[in-house]
Amino acid sequence: MANEATASTWRSRCEYIPGATLVLAVTGTLGRIITLITQTIIAREFGLSVFSDAYFAMEKVPELLISFVAAGFSAAFIPMFAEYRVSQGEDEAWRFASSFLFLSLIVSLAFTLVTVLGAAPLVSVIAPGFQGDARAISIRLLRIMALSVMFLGVNAGLLGLLQSYGEFFVPEWGRIAYNCILLGAAWTLSRGAGVYALAWGIVLAAIIWLLIQIVGVVRRGALRLTWVIDHPGTRRAVRKLLPFVIAVSGVEITFMIDRMVASGLSEGSIAALNYASRIVLLPVGLFAIPLRTAFYPTLSNLAAQSRLRKLGETTLSGLRMLLFVVVPAAVGLAALRVPITRLLFERGAFDSLATRHTSEALVLYAAGVPAVSAIFFLVTVYLSLGDPLTLIGFHAISWVINAVLSVLLSRRWGHQGIAGATAIAMNLTVILLIFFLKRRRLRSLSVKPLVRSLSKNLLVSVMMGSLLLFLPSKVNTLLVQWRLNLQLLHVAILVPVGALAYLGLATVLGADELVTLGTTLQRFVKSRGP
Repeated sequence: MANEATASTWRSRCEYIPGATLVLAVTGTLGRIITLITQTIIAREFGLSVFSDAYFAMEKVPELLISFVAAGFSAAFIPMFAEYRVSQGEDEAWRFASSFLFLSLIVSLAFTLVTVLGAAPLVSVIAPGFQGDARAISIRLLRIMALSVMFLGVNAGLLGLLQSYGEFFVPEWGRIAYNCILLGAAWTLSRGAGVYALAWGIVLAAIIWLLIQIVGVVRRGALRLTWVIDHPGTRRAVRKLLPFVIAVSGVEITFMIDRMVASGLSEGSIAALNYASRIVLLPVGLFAIPLRTAFYPTLSNLAAQSRLRKLGETTLSGLRMLLFVVVPAAVGLAALRVPITRLLFERGAFDSLATRHTSEALVLYAAGVPAVSAIFFLVTVYLSLGDPLTLIGFHAISWVINAVLSVLLSRRWGHQGIAGATAIAMNLTVILLIFFLKRRRLRSLSVKPLVRSLSKNLLVSVMMGSLLLFLPSKVNTLLVQWRLNLQLLHVAILVPVGALAYLGLATVLGADELVTLGTTLQRFVKSRGP
């Protein structure tokens, strides 16, 4: 009876997941599909070569700065804007917002200038193993990509502003437009202008993303800027900003470390790690990031109101729902690593050897996907509590572990060792984050239900993965008999089979998360109905 009451209570707390999460999941899915198509085109044109290595190594710089500026600025802005609205009213909140946006613009311009002028030494840090053509190409790519950074600060402030008012749709469509422009650059320009077309595509995409958000804020009537340069809230934000931007960039810095170590390996190692990470991070983008984005304003409000018990319960609910989805996704990607890699990338310059190298990294990266997803969510909890320094400490431990293990393991196993080191570091990090949060900040965060739920998810996922490992040969035999040996059809059969097997086994074992998901979807559909 006690267990039934606990499950019922948990379901009643969880059954309302904001509709924003589902909207973000849909737009996130579309954005990730567009990104994968772009990666497919890049793989076809450049394969595992010096050009793809240089591009993917330098591409991490604007991605990291987007995380630094966009995610970090938003993370600093949202709780402070909510605090001013609650404590001092709308007018004072807008004075803070105006000052913050001016600060964002100044910081973005400074980042751009530093990156353009310091491109050569930055390349030496980012890719210390690059020499000759790889280094020259990387320097030129970095200088072009740096121009996109000048638009990111204001973009980040507007993103935080829209999310503070519960508007998640416009920022996500801005991201989709960003991805579409990169796709267009890869599709139409890369054959003529080469890899540099991709860098100019990043610049154009950043401009369009900013314009979309400006239009969204104006149409919503939420833009009430005043000429305020110096504001007490902005001074507080400046003091918090560096810890915030480092705290939200832990995962991105980890993948940057991967590329730094891989720059000293054989040609194509960075590209192989990139393609593998793009695949395994798909469930993170589809589930973890939308959940984090939709929950952050709620978590910030609970923390601002000192409702720590409710904050702990909400954190537990979010983690259980997240792991219920991403654990089987990670196992499925590991089991189907070769068919999926072949389907997405094997064409043109990307040959069967490139498929093997990429799938070797993919299976090890997949072991860290649940941890990465949980880290993305837990970062919002720590930031809601105003505790970025603890995040930085745990991230620093993770970076050191990842760097040391990557160097050691790559000597024997090459890029596979780097992927394995990352998975180990991510799993250790999430364990530290959860147990510290439980012991020091949120005693209402019950770890036992989370462990039981995760154990059940792992059991069901392993059973599903075993089925997927057995089926490919059978499916291949059937397709050959039907003269339909198509990789798309192969994956199209196996993925639904795996999903149905997981859902069926979860139903048999009575997973609470499955009931909650069904109830949430029903409520969402009814709320959008006629």
